Amino acid sequence: MWIDTRNGFLAGYITYDRQGKVWKQVEGCFGQQIQGNVVNKDATGHPHWSWTFVHVADVQSGRVTLLNQVKEIAGGYKTNFDPPNEEAVYERFLTQSAIARLGAV
Repeated sequence: MWIDTRNGFLAGYITYDRQGKVWKQVEGCFGQQIQGNVVNKDATGHPHWSWTFVHVADVQSGRVTLLNQVKEIAGGYKTNFDPPNEEAVYERFLTQSAIARLGAV
């Protein structure tokens, strides 16, 4: 992992397979939530800072996956920077029972 210790920014990381060979390289991009005239603002009126996209390069297969942050996806799931109840978010998406309920990809 490469982390900028001045601000905690995760610049990227590499994972290895069981033989110790490079498997995947992950790099993220962060910035203000501004796209053209659309600005996602926090409670104080300043633009939110967040990840904007992530590249995942499978070095062994030569495939690249691009993850984008979007406003909403199928099923009614919406990006929310200020959830009203963070514990409810954890219970809804991150427990073993929630993951089982949501299903495997």
